[in-house]
Amino acid sequence: MGNNSDIVRDLFDAISDEYFAKATEKRSPRAVVEQPSSVLHPDFMQLVESAVGQWEGRRMCVVGSGDNYASLAFAALGASVTALDVSERQIDNAREVSRSAGVDIAYVCADAMDMPEALDESFDVVVSTNGFLPFVSDLGALFAGVERILVAGGSYLLFDTHPFIYPFAGYVDKVAVKKPYEATGPFAKGATYHWRVQDIVNSVVSSGLVLSALLELHALPGTFWDDLVDDEDKLQHAHDWRYNGLAALPQWIVVKAEKRREPCASHTFFDSANPESPSGFGSICERDDNE
Repeated sequence: MGNNSDIVRDLFDAISDEYFAKATEKRSPRAVVEQPSSVLHPDFMQLVESAVGQWEGRRMCVVGSGDNYASLAFAALGASVTALDVSERQIDNAREVSRSAGVDIAYVCADAMDMPEALDESFDVVVSTNGFLPFVSDLGALFAGVERILVAGGSYLLFDTHPFIYPFAGYVDKVAVKKPYEATGPFAKGATYHWRVQDIVNSVVSSGLVLSALLELHALPGTFWDDLVDDEDKLQHAHDWRYNGLAALPQWIVVKAEKRREPCASHTFFDSANPESPSGFGSICERDDNE
């Protein structure tokens, strides 16, 4: 699978100013700092908190930091946060937002599929949040990098749009199928991919990370559909599956995985992003009996 980082970098360098203007208009950075736990879905935050334990000084990396709100929230809770993004303009705008909010965050401009070796074994917790995964063309490279930058026993948490949403267009009484579930892309001139559940899970496991939780969540009122439904009357019912058929499906997928405290003697890797690859897990880790 090719690396689309140049396409994504150019895209976000071009749209970053408008992107941040809309994000800060919707929710001010100061509001995020004042109520950091309200930024992300409460079920996801519960998993993050279980991984973090004590917030103060916990070393966290937000990979694909985007609008920077997850980074702001974690830093406001007391973590030592590094935000990583492929776009220099995104980093510039994120740095200005954190300054205005009075929050200290370290920034790294780098490709999430080829993270700097200087970050190896540097973080207790790594997180990626909504809107990041579709811009990743090589899940295997991403998760292998996540495994590499975590300390032994560290945790990775993913929160993103559920793959079941991607085959559909429209909402409420205008739902239509726009593509097969198995059509993963690339789309948008090579910028985005619509990964399946098996692509995500198999790639996490193949990286050597140990999968510990998989959640499929429904969006809370005031989120998700509000960005898609512009009719106020329909918006009132958008979260009710009896009015909006797509609301019967989960809107979010959450993955939690840990880095092994002791390395495996060997791994079996395969390209799970390839639709023709086997969907079974097989033997991922074999312990050396002599250890």
